[in-house]
Amino acid sequence: MHSTLKTAAAALLAITAIAATTGTAEAARYRFGADESLHAYAKTGMTHEKKPVSLCYKASTYNVFAPVYTTDEMVLCDEKKKLYWAVPTGERLDKLQALGLMPKPLPAYERPTLDYVVGYSLWIALAGFGAFSLGASMMGRKKDDASESAMAGDEQTA
Repeated sequence: MHSTLKTAAAALLAITAIAATTGTAEAARYRFGADESLHAYAKTGMTHEKKPVSLCYKASTYNVFAPVYTTDEMVLCDEKKKLYWAVPTGERLDKLQALGLMPKPLPAYERPTLDYVVGYSLWIALAGFGAFSLGASMMGRKKDDASESAMAGDEQTA
């Protein structure tokens, strides 16, 4: 009974971790490789093919069944076309800022905490499973110890 409970809990935890980190249409398949997403957070005066270019952060999440780790970096992007370019540095950045095409100073971005939770969810799920297994194992030992103590008490009275 005890191992059946552990197996059911492990399966439920794995399904929950995978479903939580994928879209509902994708919940039935495993994920491998990198997923990238662009998030605009400040406007610039630049355009690409007559479309505005924004300061964005590019979030990359690396998956092995579920997300293993995540990274981010500041980029210039056309969010609608899913195109991005490195942010200029040095003299080129200074010239763009002097022309009013780039904000000065460059504004910082902050990723939501949920991005990190999802980005490391495989490790969080494994830690949760380990904690659950440890707790279940300790509860099983307490029951065994209580049974042995009760049996030892019966033998002494006999």
